[in-house]
Order: sequence, then C-alpha cells, then structure tokens
Amino acid sequence: MNRSILCAAALALAGTISAHAGEVSEQRQTVVRYDDINVKQAAGAQVLLARLDRAAETVCGPAPDMRALGAWEAYKSCTKTASNHAVAALPFDLMASLKGNSETAVASR
Repeated sequence: MNRSILCAAALALAGTISAHAGEVSEQRQTVVRYDDINVKQAAGAQVLLARLDRAAETVCGPAPDMRALGAWEAYKSCTKTASNHAVAALPFDLMASLKGNSETAVASR
C-alpha cells in the first residue's frame, strides 16, 4: 500500500494547477500503484514513468482543444509539474533506474 500513497500525494499537490488559464481548480488526486513492477529495472522504471504521466493527465484533465493555445499550454504545464512532483516524491531515484540500467547494458555488450 505504501508504494502508491506517495505518488498520490505528489499528484494531489500538482493537481491544484488548473488546465485553464487564470482559474484555480479543486484539488484532484489519483493513486498510482507500482507494487507489481520492479522499478530497479529500466523496463519497470519506464512503466512507472508512463503510469505517472497518465495519472498527471487525469489530474490535470480534461485536455483542452489544442487550438486554444493558452489553455493547452496551461494543461501541458500542469501535467509536467504533476509528473515531476510525483517522481520527486518517490522514495527512490526513478531516473537513476532508467539511466543506470541502460549504461550497464551498453557496458556489458
């Protein structure tokens, strides 16, 4: 259970950013589970990163029409901030899992 609560809290903090310029939305959150993957492996880290990105889209959504540039930029900023906060709140370095394993794989070839 603990392996999902930290991500939810980070997304909840970022969820206060509105997808629409100038508005403040209610706080939203979503739980991202990662107890079913090995986040120390590059493949598992990539799966978690994709889950966090989808969760950020849920927290910040719905996505506005791309032709509404101001709203679209605010939405993209919200999703980026939510994802970054969630990654930073993890009890391990997700980016090191992505980078470390790829360097090891290249070095072993």
